[in-house]
Amino acid sequence: MAKENLHRRKAVALPAATVSVTSDAIAIVVPDVVGKNSSHTGGRGGLRFISGHTKAFRASVEAGVGALLMSQLACTDWGTKGRAVAAGAWRLEVVGAWPTKRDVVAGKPADFLMPCGDADAAIPQALDALQHAGILDDDARVVEVRAWNLYRRGVRATIMRLVRLDVAATAWSSSVPERDEAIAHLLPLVPQSPEPPAKPARKRKAKTT
Repeated sequence: MAKENLHRRKAVALPAATVSVTSDAIAIVVPDVVGKNSSHTGGRGGLRFISGHTKAFRASVEAGVGALLMSQLACTDWGTKGRAVAAGAWRLEVVGAWPTKRDVVAGKPADFLMPCGDADAAIPQALDALQHAGILDDDARVVEVRAWNLYRRGVRATIMRLVRLDVAATAWSSSVPERDEAIAHLLPLVPQSPEPPAKPARKRKAKTT
């Protein structure tokens, strides 16, 4: 039986995403997952445009969130002016559920149950949709991203969850302890900031006597 061609499937309107909210997290389940090759379409002169799949994905998130912005989200301390997240640092967790699996990889049989979709494919879609729907005032607030891909026969879905991280204020700056703890084993590999260039000594004018 021929497998579904994931890159040529027709874009259709999606039901509203399912949204759930707690005091420190918001979870959204969208009934679709959009691959890298389906997110944009090509135009003349090499231009790239947002595809119908991406527009439908964003509309689903916006519809699911819309009913909550005036009720449950409005009762939280997450933000102002109707936005759910307008302060603090956050972690994004994303699971892309794909309806088909890969049986062959690089000409060899797959050595585990491999979804026919990349683990990082859902990340940009999730970030863009969250910002487009007004959940994030700026995706720069997301300082940590965790993504997984999953094969679930006949199921297309993107599960995303924003989790508030602790921000520790010090006398000089604010840090993100949860993020720093998670990457503690990598921090020694991060290049150190370069030393600022030495300023030339100021020439002192000779005093007249």
